[in-house]
Amino acid sequence: ITVSDFLKRQVQFYNPHDNKCFTVYNGIDLAQSKVSLPISRKELGFGEEDFVLVFCGRLIPEKGISELIEAMILLRDDPHIKLLIIGGSFYENSANDNPFISGLKVKAKEVCNNIRFTGYIKHEQVPSYLHQANVAVVPSIINEGFGMSIVESMAVGLPIITTNRGGISEVVSSDNAIVVTVDEDFPERLAEAILLLYHDTNAQREMGLASLKLSKQYSKVKYARNFFDNIDN
Repeated sequence: ITVSDFLKRQVQFYNPHDNKCFTVYNGIDLAQSKVSLPISRKELGFGEEDFVLVFCGRLIPEKGISELIEAMILLRDDPHIKLLIIGGSFYENSANDNPFISGLKVKAKEVCNNIRFTGYIKHEQVPSYLHQANVAVVPSIINEGFGMSIVESMAVGLPIITTNRGGISEVVSSDNAIVVTVDEDFPERLAEAILLLYHDTNAQREMGLASLKLSKQYSKVKYARNFFDNIDN
């Protein structure tokens, strides 16, 4: 069982005669997308007029967080474009500082008023933070198997900016996401995508609604149904 057709193709590449491999997309508990922890933009250091981007994930090179900070530096002339960085080095056993994370914070000093690091946040509290954002950015530079953070961001109605790596393109659609190519101009491409949504509130609203609708495809109920249907077949 794979969580994306991308991974299924990898299995079949190494075992071309495989006829037992099938894809079941991951699912989440959509009910947990509601606010569980009262929090405000003011507490996070943001104003109501700010355009808040959110990155939620492990702070490791493969997730593209360094390139996202570079994009924020390119956008430094607009003080209302802000970035909320949620996460530490590794899931619940996460360290909130190591040489890579320290390097990120040094890089972010150039736009320190526009970037906030939260450190590791418990999973059940993450939706409360996501609800304070305008757009979710998932700038992975490696081939992701699926993209759980994308689905969790869609479930709170956020437009998505992400990349064309691995199974990510199977999770989003052109209605709810801007998919950026990872190349030598990647930070510039991220900055362009951010500006596009920043200046188009109608697109923000329509893409957010599309995210909410698409997230229903990744409910835990649908996951279970697809899992057992494929097992039975």
